[in-house]
Formats: sequence, structure tokens, C-alpha cells
Amino acid sequence: MILPERIDAGIVRLEVHGPDLAAQVADAINESLDHLSPWMAWAQRTTTAQEQAMRLALAVEQARAGGDAVYSIVDPHAEDAIAGGCGLHRRRQDTSLDIGYWLHPASTGRGVATAAAAALARVAFEVAGADVVRITCDEANAASAAVPERLGFVHVATLEERSAEHAPNASDRTSVWEITAAAWPMSHGASLPVSYG
Repeated sequence: MILPERIDAGIVRLEVHGPDLAAQVADAINESLDHLSPWMAWAQRTTTAQEQAMRLALAVEQARAGGDAVYSIVDPHAEDAIAGGCGLHRRRQDTSLDIGYWLHPASTGRGVATAAAAALARVAFEVAGADVVRITCDEANAASAAVPERLGFVHVATLEERSAEHAPNASDRTSVWEITAAAWPMSHGASLPVSYG
């Protein structure tokens, strides 16, 4: 299933960006490391435009082949600045999809992650035909956990996990949040503005 490369999520826009924006994405990540590194193992070091160009080229290729869709979160009210990143991921051999997200610190506290996750959930159900959408985060990361809770996801499990790559504040306990296709239309997330083509 081919997912849209551009999604209007109300206060922000989600776009599958190619290598031409690699420097801008790298800058956004590097400016966010102090904010992200306590929780995300991948955010323990700076990145380069060259690294991001390779990552973005792969992301475009995967999206157009019907694989995972990795989006930049773009703030149209701040000269199209990169406000973060998000994605829809197929992590299991079933019809569920996982949502992941990160934000630039300047974009926190404004509902940006909530709008992005709501948009991705809608695309997962309406375009990809998912039966379940899942968000996972470290149990101690209250800001990240607030997103699925606001959208009407249900906390279904806490898993004991320690990966080889470990973030400093990680508790090794992963909270798992889910919402089903049947429950989605009644959720708060379904009422948020989303359009895609």
C-alpha cells in the first residue's frame, strides 16, 4: 500500500523529504540532541547532511515501494522550518502499524506531536487498512506518553526491554499504547483536521 507523501495535519504538514533537504533536517536533529538524547538512543551524537541525504533517499525509496513512510514535520507558520520527524512503520507480520515521532524543542508544547500522530493514525486506517495502530515509548517519558493518551489510545502493556543502544534516561520499561480501527472514529484524534492526496 502506497502511503501519501504529503499530509496536511492542520497546524503542521508532514512530508516525505528527499536528499535536497538533508542539511535542513540534519540541522534540526543536531539542534534537538539535548532534548532527544535522554530518551532516544539514535540521538546520542550529531549527524551530518551527508548521513541525512542517504537516510532521506532510502526513506523516499521505501515510501514509493509501499514500505515504511518517514516524514519531516514542517511548520508552515515558521517559514517551513523542520519541527521534527515522524513515521508509520510495519514492525510486525500483521496488519498493524506503529507510529514514531520526535520534535525540535522549539516545537514542543503546541500540540505538534499530537497533530502529527493523529494524521498518521488516520492514514494508517484509511489508506493502509490497518486494524491496529500502536505507539510505544519509554515508561518514564511522560511527554511522549501524553500523545497517545490525548488521542484516545489505550495503554495495553508495559514491556521489560533493554536494547544494546541505551538512552541515558531510559527505564528499560516500554509502554505500549494501541487504538483499533473500530475505536478510532470515536476518538479525539479522529476529530482533528487532516487531509492528504
